[in-house]
Amino acid sequence: AFDQLPIAQYAIDLGDLNSLAHHQDQANVYYTLAATAYAKSASGGIDVDQEIALFEANTNRNLDDALSRAQAAVRDRPSIFSSDALAWVQYRRGNFTAAQAAINEALRLGEHDATVLFHAGLIAAAHHDPAKAKHYLETTLALNPHFSLLFAQEARDTLKQL
Repeated sequence: AFDQLPIAQYAIDLGDLNSLAHHQDQANVYYTLAATAYAKSASGGIDVDQEIALFEANTNRNLDDALSRAQAAVRDRPSIFSSDALAWVQYRRGNFTAAQAAINEALRLGEHDATVLFHAGLIAAAHHDPAKAKHYLETTLALNPHFSLLFAQEARDTLKQL
């Protein structure tokens, strides 16, 4: 798919696969291609702050930039997904109180997205609320046990630890 349509998400997926295979140099090549694709979209006037914030948080890169972008996404494209991006960035930065406030906003319409619920589960675990964490992670895996190449196993592992 990437060879036919080299979009950021396909580059991220290839980066994630290489990361899981412990080929970090190759993963970084694809992550750089994703960042380039996002930059090209942004230069063409497309608002990709939410997507970049999630990408940077998922890969634990440029977390200061990710925070600025997530805040801009909440301001400019308010949605549960922008709030989730902000929550995930705050979690990755270790700001668990801010992460909790943002994930509460992301969950305001219910528990329908596996990725949002995964983020909620890890945030609840960081807040030492194992009952909520267990609920969110069980719901994540019930909705989609393969919701993420990078994080599905972490969801299962965290659930076992709870």
